[in-house]
Amino acid sequence: MSRRCLPWRTLALTLSALSLLLPALALAEPCDKLSKNVAQVYVQASLAATEAYANGDYDLSIVQGRAALAICSEDERVEYNLARAYHQQGNCPMARYHYDSVVETLEKRKRRADRAFLKKAKEYQREVNKACPEVVDLTVNCVDAGVIFDLGPLKEVRCPFEGRMVAGNYTLYARRDGAKPYTESLRIARDELARFRIPALVELSGFGTLEVTCAQGVAFFSIEGPGANDTYACPWHGELPVGTYRVQAQGAAESLQVTVLGLQHSAADLDIPRTSLGYAGFLLGAYVAPGTGYAAGPLYDEGKATGERVRSLSHVSFALLVEAGWAFGPTWAALARLRLDQSLGVMGGLLGRVVPYVGDALAWRIDAGLGLGTLNQPVFLTDGRVPVTESGPFFILAGTSVAYGVSDLLSLVAGLDFNLGVNADVVLHLDLALGVELRF
Repeated sequence: MSRRCLPWRTLALTLSALSLLLPALALAEPCDKLSKNVAQVYVQASLAATEAYANGDYDLSIVQGRAALAICSEDERVEYNLARAYHQQGNCPMARYHYDSVVETLEKRKRRADRAFLKKAKEYQREVNKACPEVVDLTVNCVDAGVIFDLGPLKEVRCPFEGRMVAGNYTLYARRDGAKPYTESLRIARDELARFRIPALVELSGFGTLEVTCAQGVAFFSIEGPGANDTYACPWHGELPVGTYRVQAQGAAESLQVTVLGLQHSAADLDIPRTSLGYAGFLLGAYVAPGTGYAAGPLYDEGKATGERVRSLSHVSFALLVEAGWAFGPTWAALARLRLDQSLGVMGGLLGRVVPYVGDALAWRIDAGLGLGTLNQPVFLTDGRVPVTESGPFFILAGTSVAYGVSDLLSLVAGLDFNLGVNADVVLHLDLALGVELRF
């Protein structure tokens, strides 16, 4: 609704507004007891509000008008000027609040000289009452002095505050010099008196900033201390209360102690040594795998089927496992495996590896995948015969292992591998894998 006026129009509006404000400038009866210095500030604010209104700067007129009313809240001329500024700005609830106050004051006085003034105020009052019939009375108080807040259409408002708003959900943003801003979500409901209290704001000297950077392979980290106890994605930058914090990369056994000082910047650089899986890169492993298992299938005697089925434990066999793959970070990898058994056959497979826990030198790993090949199981029978079951070609592979990092390049590995044949016969073979893993 704001509109710049022509020079002659601006002058006319200024003179008109000043005519309404003259009683205030002369320190009308409600404000005639102000001290000389306070009265001077009051008159300056009143004049500034009137001049800003005449120039179409309703935001400034509201700021100066509220400053004047904060000194003397009983001057209906200044409050009328404030109501007009809110009206022109489009803030119907606040315009209605101040029109109501002006009309109430003038009706109580019942002075003949105020009749024209009262008539005009009532006309505007009826206009805004039609425009916003449902508004909520609002009161905002503050623990601290000098707090300024924004709330919906209300901007740069000094606390304490009384007014009106349309019901709804709003965000309160309060601040003062030397303090951390305060934000709160507020709900103003219909048919209720909305009262809010802004708590004491924390001094900025009680906060500092912390920046956390991470080496390759570290995706998340935790912060524990007086202002935080949570997990964050790396890198991270934020504000924390003054104090000492424990910062730890996800999966690392050790942590950093970082002290956050008031109005200062602190930094932490996190890393997990490559002695665990905590990096991205090429993997190569070689293992000796003695093992045994269980077989169930048809009985063969000297290569001929006897028509019997057998269930028995197999004999111990020795195999060589060779793995190669790529680690995609600290928590998982993809691998290709070749199993060479001295008597049971050859099998190849593809596996995924998940690392639910990684320490600085120790990693627990879980493998799962599918294999293709032969793993024929010789089994021992009580009469000394050695039949063979044929379980290939498909296998389900699974395993778990622990890797201990000797250096950034080399780890020692011990684990169990399970190979389950899923053809007509059933074969379950368990290997104890012992070997080394290299990283490049």
